[in-house]
Amino acid sequence: MAHLSSPHRELIHLRSQVTVRRAAEDEVELTENGHVARFAGLSEGQLAALDNLLGEPRTEPELLRAVRAHDGEHSPARLSDLLTRLHRDGWVESTLVDGDRPLVTVTPTGSPVRARTPVAESDVLVLSRFAILRRDGDRILLESPRAKAVVAVHDDAVVALLTGLRIPRPAASLTGPLSAEATAAVLEILRAHSLVVPGDEEERDFALRQWRPHELWFHSRTRLGRHDLPYGGTHWARDRFPALPSAREPFPGPAVPLARPDGGQAAAPTPAFTDVLERRQSVREHDDTRPITAEQLGEFLYRCARVRGDRPGHTQELTYRPYPSGGSIYELELYPVVSHVDGLASGIYHYDPFGHRLERVPDRVDAAPRLLSWARRITLMPGDPQVLIVITARFGRMMWKYESMAYAATLKNVGALYTTMYLVATAMGLAPCGVGGGDSDLFAEATGLDYYAESSVGEFVLGSRPPTAA
Repeated sequence: MAHLSSPHRELIHLRSQVTVRRAAEDEVELTENGHVARFAGLSEGQLAALDNLLGEPRTEPELLRAVRAHDGEHSPARLSDLLTRLHRDGWVESTLVDGDRPLVTVTPTGSPVRARTPVAESDVLVLSRFAILRRDGDRILLESPRAKAVVAVHDDAVVALLTGLRIPRPAASLTGPLSAEATAAVLEILRAHSLVVPGDEEERDFALRQWRPHELWFHSRTRLGRHDLPYGGTHWARDRFPALPSAREPFPGPAVPLARPDGGQAAAPTPAFTDVLERRQSVREHDDTRPITAEQLGEFLYRCARVRGDRPGHTQELTYRPYPSGGSIYELELYPVVSHVDGLASGIYHYDPFGHRLERVPDRVDAAPRLLSWARRITLMPGDPQVLIVITARFGRMMWKYESMAYAATLKNVGALYTTMYLVATAMGLAPCGVGGGDSDLFAEATGLDYYAESSVGEFVLGSRPPTAA
């Protein structure tokens, strides 16, 4: 295949949603999605450059001519100052073009953007193990949680270049449909955004090696700073989908009513709060000669997760419960998987926090023994737990309101529920233990839940406390 034409050039343009307003004779205000920046003390040439950037994409020499018409010999320094700030703060995009063919467009998503340096022929480079190539509408995007930019790939030749970087290789050896000059220009851009990295950088640096790609992706995309995605309580679904009710649809069949402690009043546990905090620990052994009772399980669920009341006057149905939950949305559901409870048959149940009762869940694939066995192995218990409480999330409750950080907030809510469960179990003299992971597919298979609508996000083991753990 013939090499693409040269020379290459780089076109600079303001991001599509940026607006520019003249705030004073030498000052402009740039705005994008609520973010505002003022550029003060601008020369006539710098103002002309900004006017040029509002139109068609421009090369740096074209912008320099616009500045030079006003600023004379000071033009190069003043254009450099302006472009440095625009790039640093993410106001402009740049498109690399080879001949008349666009190769890549770089859109900053955070600041500061790392300075670019030329790629030498001897530089050994490799595609970052964190980088992914994905479709977004009709675009192909190259992204990484290490990058503070998104790179749109316009040409298959760039994809071929990325394929060649699946192993560390000297830059000079990367031959393909791109010219050597265009290849070097693409590599310079990708290296500046850590999409392409020095050959062993991500293996020898522990700070990078400790991260699995999906974990760093999760961290970077659910926090601000490295993306420009809609974030927080945007209520994006308000005019598209109805909000899910606070109570999930009940499971068919008979329900098991649970006893309410203290005549229905959630009186404070007898132990002092500080004493409970100091005694809290994970207990990985249960006393099967005196198993937890149905009354104790009922009290535990009542003190941890019952609905205490409604919060009216909001766009969603909200409630009050004993543990905290982001936005009072309470998307979590509890499913006790019972192995050995005095007064309660074994099987999978759903806790109804409104009626304080257990609904029997048909076990479609006889998964309860496997769920209990998995919990035993992961917690290093000598035997199956008496109760495994599987915590699910009805994702639409949170995701109807929140963007980008909804799942992260759900996991925080799981942590808040874990803490409440630990403290209540300790106050009641039971044996609690949070579980570090679980099999969401197995639980979905067992219960018939839609993996994408409601899935398990946490597990908690509960049982009677053996005398040796007192």
